[in-house]
Amino acid sequence: MTDDVALRGQLAPQDGGGEDPRLRLVDGELVLEAAHRQVAALVGEPRYQFGRLWDQADLRGVSLTVPARETDAVRGLIARARLGAEALPALVGPFLEEASAVERVFLASWLHPGERLLGYLATETERPITSTLGPEVEVPLRLVWTDRRAELVALHPLGDVATWAIDETPRATGGRWRAGVLRWKMPKKSALKALAPHLLASRAERLRFVVDASRPPSTPAEREAVMALLADLAHESPVAELERQLLVGEEPSGASVAAAEGLGDALPAHLEPWGLPAAATATLEAALRASDDASAAALALHRARRARGEAPALESRVAADVAFAEHLVVAGDHDEARAVLDERLATLAPLELDDLLPPGTGRRMAQDRAARAALLEARVRLGLGVAEALGELARQRPLQVEAVERYAAEAGRGAARVVTLLDRGALATDTLDPAGRTTPLAPDEVELLRHPVGRGSAFLGMIQSLVASVQPPDTRLLRQYASTLRADDHPRAAAAYGTASAVLGQRAEVFVSLGKRSVGARAYEVGEGLIVLGGEHLDARSPLHLGTDAELRFAFGSELAHLRLGHRLATEDEVWAGLRSKGLTAAELVLGVVPLLGRFPIGRRLGQIAGAVDAGKIDRAIELGKRFVGDDAPIPGEAHVTEGRMLAAHRLMQLGADRAGLMLAGDPVPAVRAMLRLDGNGSAPAFTQGAELVPWLLERDGEDTLVREALAIRVGALVSFWLSDEYAALAR
Repeated sequence: MTDDVALRGQLAPQDGGGEDPRLRLVDGELVLEAAHRQVAALVGEPRYQFGRLWDQADLRGVSLTVPARETDAVRGLIARARLGAEALPALVGPFLEEASAVERVFLASWLHPGERLLGYLATETERPITSTLGPEVEVPLRLVWTDRRAELVALHPLGDVATWAIDETPRATGGRWRAGVLRWKMPKKSALKALAPHLLASRAERLRFVVDASRPPSTPAEREAVMALLADLAHESPVAELERQLLVGEEPSGASVAAAEGLGDALPAHLEPWGLPAAATATLEAALRASDDASAAALALHRARRARGEAPALESRVAADVAFAEHLVVAGDHDEARAVLDERLATLAPLELDDLLPPGTGRRMAQDRAARAALLEARVRLGLGVAEALGELARQRPLQVEAVERYAAEAGRGAARVVTLLDRGALATDTLDPAGRTTPLAPDEVELLRHPVGRGSAFLGMIQSLVASVQPPDTRLLRQYASTLRADDHPRAAAAYGTASAVLGQRAEVFVSLGKRSVGARAYEVGEGLIVLGGEHLDARSPLHLGTDAELRFAFGSELAHLRLGHRLATEDEVWAGLRSKGLTAAELVLGVVPLLGRFPIGRRLGQIAGAVDAGKIDRAIELGKRFVGDDAPIPGEAHVTEGRMLAAHRLMQLGADRAGLMLAGDPVPAVRAMLRLDGNGSAPAFTQGAELVPWLLERDGEDTLVREALAIRVGALVSFWLSDEYAALAR
């Protein structure tokens, strides 16, 4: 603001000298100065005339000319002196438009003590106003709004003021506004349209409206202005005090916490426009929970915090899910708590994929196993489907006695038999010989026999058939070294075969091999089917004797299942041999451009083999493998195969056959006992000595590789299936 203006003309001092005068504003008073003397403050009735080229000021008989370039400054000095106030600082607020220095002096003089200016809007209407010092002029009206008043104001350039109180809520008609007898026009983009409904509201409502319109402040000046509004409003609104405390980082007071609780579910929406830092809302959430752990407002804040985004690390996301589920349970919403945990579980690698892989396979798989365990443990702890969660934990840890015992204590269904299976010496001493399933399977039930990962496609069977299948035996020679299974010779075995055949709807010609070390069972696709069973398994003197009907049904059921499901069986050793002998040729016939199960790091490797045949629809195993298993991404456009991938293909089929065997055996103890006796690698004798099953299965060599990896996976998968709902559906 200008406080010193040079004028034209001469004073006529008594000594005859003269200097150009200067007009100054000193301590709120106008002072006229010359070189030789100072004229006292202007008093009396000076006159001021407006001109086109210059203004004329008559001050106590002294006539002075105001140059055109200085007219606004001189008028401003006169107005400021007459208004007698210090100018307000620059106006900051959503309804405060720019104001000149004189206008800000007027506002300072017009406001009552403690009155808060909320709005200052220009209009497009002019009104005439007279001045005691100068001529009548037309000036634009301003709409001035405070926490107490709403008025139209006309301000003369020399400081004279006229006001008209707005006593009715303004309404717009045809671009013009009216309130009682008052009429005026606003610019098209004026804020009055938003402001009008609140113009005559209570003080607290006016302040609240402006505070809400000010969120979030984007500059220090805006922040200072809104903080002042909140301080004013805090005397009438605890919510405003809460907002002020959060903005400045103070700990919420008891009254503020109560105000937040009063907002309930609406609290996040109320706070969201402020753009508060996460630490501020976390502090409030903690304060709310400290006051009432079931606070609806705290839960709403927690929900809003989750909606803002997730942490990149799976472990952190799971921890956040568990924390939210715990909060929901405290608040009494058990259904949503269960849904939160289950939704995360659905994003993890399927539990069945664990059946194909030994522990430690794939970084992503290891992370998903840990995440699944944490989520299921949370469900147990929070009482959300405890039996089901314990069952899933037991299925995830089928060789951990503690996990199965927890499930047995809660639900009992079948879990006690797993505990028996895993106990020391149970395979040698347990004599249970259950019936198993005896009714034929429906077509949809046959599909349940397939391992979940491999359902819906014959692709894995194709790989097995082309890469590592074994030529069927010459039946003429077979009859010389093996005998057909006859009921007269082996009535229990014949009955077990009959039951398995009827249930599975699959026939086969059964031979019993002769001679020493006639071990194992094998199905071949010859005619309706051909099964060769090692003679030692029917010899009561052999440690490999299948001594119970359940064991025999497991043996025949698993082999008939290979035929029923279209498998062309080869053992894992034959998979290795087939890969090495057939080399690239067979792989090129089989593999498309998608890897089967990612790199399968089990030690031995054949390397990467490229192929160009489109395999068509790749089943779920491939997709799951791409997502969850491989530590290394495949090279685009190039097919890969490793020994491990072929091995996984074999395992999918073997695990499906084992499921059929367990269904027919009706119990995991005889089923596993039969599996080990049919293995033919010296497994069964250890159990005649009462060896402990789990340490034996999980034994590792000097390179930390499972010595009996295939058996460990098969036993674990069998236990998992026994504890599943699918087994319950098949065992009826």
